[in-house]
Amino acid sequence: MDKEAILIMLATKLDEYGVDEDEILRNVKMFERYLDSMNPRDLERELNNIDINVIAERIYNIIKNKQRSIKKYEEPAPQPPKQNIKVVPSQSMLAKKQTLETIPYEKVEKVPPPIDLDVLDEVPVEIEEDEPVKGSLAFWVIFISTLPLTLTILFGMAIIYLSVFIALSAAIAGLVAALVAIVASGSALALISLIYGITQTFSAMPIGLFELGLGLIIGGIAMLGGILIYNFAVRFLPFTIKKFLEFTIYSLQMLRKLFIHLKKESVKR
Repeated sequence: MDKEAILIMLATKLDEYGVDEDEILRNVKMFERYLDSMNPRDLERELNNIDINVIAERIYNIIKNKQRSIKKYEEPAPQPPKQNIKVVPSQSMLAKKQTLETIPYEKVEKVPPPIDLDVLDEVPVEIEEDEPVKGSLAFWVIFISTLPLTLTILFGMAIIYLSVFIALSAAIAGLVAALVAIVASGSALALISLIYGITQTFSAMPIGLFELGLGLIIGGIAMLGGILIYNFAVRFLPFTIKKFLEFTIYSLQMLRKLFIHLKKESVKR
């Protein structure tokens, strides 16, 4: 199931719960930003294991709790003075009352049991509001004042990250070249020793056997060294580069979140 289908299903479920259109759009956009923040592998696993009903239920509960909190702090509207008004039931009201009293107890629909909200804690969904914050005047003054130092630190960090990436890439190229050299030289020396040992076997048996054994040893060392260098250069180092790039992206995301957090805190203070 792709991301677009998940977002459409989420909007449909929220509409079934009676959520306003503006709330639906806002929460769907926040959920889309949450999915976009994942790397491709985690996103594919999340889309395969996602339960849209549970997520829609959780978002609906968040919206309802937010609305209750707003209503709690609103001042009640002034009530008109109570008047003693005697209500005389009409014939239609009496007929409805008699109809309700005649309904058997067994036919009354049972109220569904409450939903276990503890299950929602197992769903790895984090929805955070990421609204743009302008920041206070003091924040921008401090930011501009420390901009040379900040740029120097960022430039130094960029050089370190770039140097590590170049070093890993150069290590792969160097190890591949060493692999070719070791395999080629080891194979050549082993072949020469074997050929020389075979020719010496007929004239000097001990020298021929020695050369044959030496050729086998050289070939075995070359093969073992080639296997070790191949696994290190073709498997381990690319895996290291991939994790290093993921760490770099994660560092940039944390730096952005830190910048937004500082702006929000400056507004609060």
